[in-house]
Amino acid sequence: MGFKIVGTAVDVEQALQMFSYKRADVVLIAVNLKDGPLNGVSLLRQLRAAHPGTGTVVLLDSIKDDLMLNAFRSGAREVFCRSGSVKMLRKCLLTVHQGQVWADTDQVQVILEARESPAPVEAAIPKRDNQLRKREKEVLDCVAAGLTNRQIAEQLRLSEHTVKNYLFRLCDKVGRSAVSS
Repeated sequence: MGFKIVGTAVDVEQALQMFSYKRADVVLIAVNLKDGPLNGVSLLRQLRAAHPGTGTVVLLDSIKDDLMLNAFRSGAREVFCRSGSVKMLRKCLLTVHQGQVWADTDQVQVILEARESPAPVEAAIPKRDNQLRKREKEVLDCVAAGLTNRQIAEQLRLSEHTVKNYLFRLCDKVGRSAVSS
């Protein structure tokens, strides 16, 4: 069985526009897009909401537990590392096309451990010398409520670019990595 590529995109907006007039059985999404790091996860959520029957594979630069779990929670049917072979990527895409989830033993183990002992939601505690400003707290509250960058921008009357800047500053202050959506 072969594949037919129906389109390519470099950012979220371009991908959503393309997908509005072209359909795909399986979508391969890079986690880092031209419009920002981790925006592939945002695209994944939007595609899964609009087209839940479409198989989705997230392409990661490296398999890290938190990124992998976030991708699966966002609706990915597989996460695949760029260092993997083309042969394995083909098997992955075929499996997802058949409606199955593709995961290796290590990924399944991480998923099971996360499911068995869900981590409590912890408040991000800033370092003493880096107390959060009012606007940063507002952005953090929106993130905790599960809003996307676009929704945060609309609610706080900011640009999406400004929201991303706040997120990166917040991550620096609290010592966490960013998940941009």
